[in-house]
Amino acid sequence: MNHPKNLPANSTPVRDQRGVVAVTVALVLVGLLSFGALAVDISSLLMVRNELQNAADAGALAASRKLYTASGEAVDPGANAVGVAAAQANTAQNIAVELTGDPSANSGDVQRGHWKWSDQSFTANASLLATTLSEVTNAELDADADFINAVRVRVRRQTQPARSFLSQLIGFDNFQMQAEAIAYIGFAGTFLPGEATDPIALCREGLLNAQGEYSCSTGRMINSGGGDTHNTAGWTNFTQEPCDTAGPPSVGPYVGCSPSPSPELTLQVGMGTTGGELQTTWDSFYNCWLTSADTDADGRPDQAVNLNLPVINCPSNNVAPCSKLVGAANVNLIWMIRQTDPNFNWV
Repeated sequence: MNHPKNLPANSTPVRDQRGVVAVTVALVLVGLLSFGALAVDISSLLMVRNELQNAADAGALAASRKLYTASGEAVDPGANAVGVAAAQANTAQNIAVELTGDPSANSGDVQRGHWKWSDQSFTANASLLATTLSEVTNAELDADADFINAVRVRVRRQTQPARSFLSQLIGFDNFQMQAEAIAYIGFAGTFLPGEATDPIALCREGLLNAQGEYSCSTGRMINSGGGDTHNTAGWTNFTQEPCDTAGPPSVGPYVGCSPSPSPELTLQVGMGTTGGELQTTWDSFYNCWLTSADTDADGRPDQAVNLNLPVINCPSNNVAPCSKLVGAANVNLIWMIRQTDPNFNWV
């Protein structure tokens, strides 16, 4: 038997593995580059999505402020054009946002219409007639599609889609995107069902100074003895006429990650409230807040949580059992802390 040159008779030839290793490394590098490309482009696309949402929000808010004529006797047909102009004043990825349709005909991406609270829906309606508000209930207004109280704005990047960068390496050249916003005019004198997001009543005295100017710092649920550091909020069970005593059993259903919706509330009427911590209520609210605010699961909040809260009169240091409901405030909850926490300080 003949053996390869220069090898002993009892040896076995060694196959060259370098080609297999090269192919494997090449495949791994392609996979890593693909994931890296997606990560870079996802970050860019999230920025574009936020810019589109800002444009839609700006357009809807501007149009809603112009929704009625100065006399309030008719819907203003120019509201749509105001919304278009406000939206187009924004860019996404330094490119003007796109809107389609004819705003003067109430068609396309900017439309007046009716926002229905009971099912959270919008119905476009080109009517310019003002709805009679006297001797009708909130439920009747809510069901009346001819009651024009909202504007919807959609903005797009479709004709000029959002650019991709490294994703082009794996076949994704661009991305068509859009965002939508609806701004509505609320019913004066009431909180509609579900409008109050949480059973926390803010004290008017904690939001405004003696001159009626906005001046708010840290919110406190416990009376600290008066002065500038008295409590600025209390718990509420949303009961009115009559006000039922607020406590853990009645406040509890409105806290947590799947709370019951708040009922309809009437301004200038007393509402069931109480000062103090309400430990079990606090725990439920705190845990759900931290779940919403902690996006990276490290046990610390890293984003604000938006709340729509009732505002009550608090003439004394502590919240009265049946405080008068006087308004509403939209706040961003950034941080919560217990008095027993070692980092707690009134100042």
